[in-house]
Amino acid sequence: MPPELSIIIVNWNSAEYLHRCLDSIFCNGGGLNFEVLVADNGSYDGCGEMLAQYFPQVRFLQLPKNLGFAAANNLAFAFSTGRNLLFLNPDTEVIGSALHRMLQALAAAPDAGIIGPRLVGPDFSPQWNCMRCVPTILNQLLDSSFSRRMLPGWWGFDVLVRESHTPASVQVVPGTCLMVRRDVFARAGLFNRAYFMYVEDVDLCCQARKLGWKTYYVHDAVVIHHGAASSCRQEYSAFSAVLMRESVKKFLSATRGRVYAATYRAATGLGALCRLLLGGAVWLVAGRAQRPLWRAATAKWVRVLRWSLGLELWAPALSSAEARLTPNIALSPRQKIKRLTTPLRSAPPMDPTSTFGTHSATPPFLFRCFKALKRHHVRGAHRMLLVWQRMHGECLVLYPLSPTVNVAVPINRIENAWELPDILAYEQDLIRTCCAALAPFRGVTLFDCGADIGLFTALLCARCDRIARVIAFEPNSRVEQVLRHNLAQFPRPEVHKAAVSNFSGRGKLLAPAYDLGDHARFLVRAEDGLPVITLDSLGIFGGEVLLKIDVEGEELAVLQGARETIGRAARCVLTLEAHPQVCHRTGILPNHCLAFLASLRPFQFTIAETGRQVQPHDQILDPARVFNVVAVSQ
Repeated sequence: MPPELSIIIVNWNSAEYLHRCLDSIFCNGGGLNFEVLVADNGSYDGCGEMLAQYFPQVRFLQLPKNLGFAAANNLAFAFSTGRNLLFLNPDTEVIGSALHRMLQALAAAPDAGIIGPRLVGPDFSPQWNCMRCVPTILNQLLDSSFSRRMLPGWWGFDVLVRESHTPASVQVVPGTCLMVRRDVFARAGLFNRAYFMYVEDVDLCCQARKLGWKTYYVHDAVVIHHGAASSCRQEYSAFSAVLMRESVKKFLSATRGRVYAATYRAATGLGALCRLLLGGAVWLVAGRAQRPLWRAATAKWVRVLRWSLGLELWAPALSSAEARLTPNIALSPRQKIKRLTTPLRSAPPMDPTSTFGTHSATPPFLFRCFKALKRHHVRGAHRMLLVWQRMHGECLVLYPLSPTVNVAVPINRIENAWELPDILAYEQDLIRTCCAALAPFRGVTLFDCGADIGLFTALLCARCDRIARVIAFEPNSRVEQVLRHNLAQFPRPEVHKAAVSNFSGRGKLLAPAYDLGDHARFLVRAEDGLPVITLDSLGIFGGEVLLKIDVEGEELAVLQGARETIGRAARCVLTLEAHPQVCHRTGILPNHCLAFLASLRPFQFTIAETGRQVQPHDQILDPARVFNVVAVSQ
């Protein structure tokens, strides 16, 4: 049964606050069935280690870089399972029964889609930003703590003043602490990734209202908000002020048009100039003790004025670049990914000394354009993609697969021109069948023969928690660095730069005429060249093993060289590829491999793509399709 509540926290350089936030959640969440997911937005501030030590029950997602608030929350949402969601800042503390009261309010009102609590400071003084209005030029120019206190009715904050004990309908509650029904969040399209930070909560509340759901403020639910624990550490002192206005401009452009947004920008610049003139006059008469405060305020409004003149180029560049970083993960993650139950680990950052020069968390813009054209079968799109791959140089993209697993993909290779949907669909039938076969196992040793970049291992470990050791074999030196990175996050990884066969010695790889890609090259004996080993030479006998064999026609030779490893294993699972072109080249059918395995010990053979059980004498090879056969020892 899924938990009642999924609490999602995005951390950025706030590990100290995060510890206190989690303490308050687990101290005050008694009686609730909830889960907590923490996504570190590329800060690598030690929060992963802190969670592993003090909060091992928390699911942790290490993002490779700062994706922004909206994108990071959307990504964490993909791994959540709760019927309701609570998006919570790390610099908050839950007081008393706040979680219970918010859930009760969400359940009590049939039209309630979003709930927000009363936010207070560390001294329990009220924070006037616990509810908001939809932005307009007028309310943005007049927005200040002073105007909110003096004119609460005009801002719609009278419910905060009169301390109503019943949930009150409001326009917007902030993303600082925002509870939403899961189906409402999904139907509203999640947080809008066009906003790197700020206004994504406004957009969500507006989308929910269009769907017929209301937003409620619950005065009796109290949450402490320390405020700006992350953004105050930014290199720019006015980072928040500028980025807030950039996000508001983008929202107004989307909802009211570009002319209105341009008017807002000009009005903001005029307001900043007036504040600077007034601040300058006050600074001249202010005492020495007050001047540092006015100096900081002046610096802020100078940056806002520069933004209005289009001189703060980083703000629109940040939003536009980061808006594309959330991978398009399905809204029903249980169909795609099984979360790990092993101890939490932070995925290691990419090694900048890798032979691949460029690495990022999103494919380049032109690559995605050509991929979109290819998906829609536009004539010439594949050729344009090939030209881009040849001209772009080395390009490595880091994709998250689960809260603890990511995979680096060199998308400039012909065989790896993939986006995240392509990766999640890779050998999905084979991986699903392997997960089912490994369900009764414990502590499996995985032999990945023909590992390439380790994609099979990464996807399997993201969905199955039975792997205790990973041993990979890949003779292609071009992908060695990527393979080592991808396997470094798994238990006891070993990478052998060698081919696997039924002899130990030397060999070389040749490309078949039907496929010139690296992944299709096959092994032949040679006096010099790359090393070749047998699995039996490793001396790993006994225990539970999984042999994934993808060696382009050398499957039978690998099995012959693993006779003892297979025969002496306590339990064994093997995967073999039935490729019609490879079988035609070698003359070795899958039936030969199955018959050899049956001579070692009893096996049950299943075709992963169809679920059909077969015997060594059955017709297995399909001239039009590639099949994977999974063998499970009996």
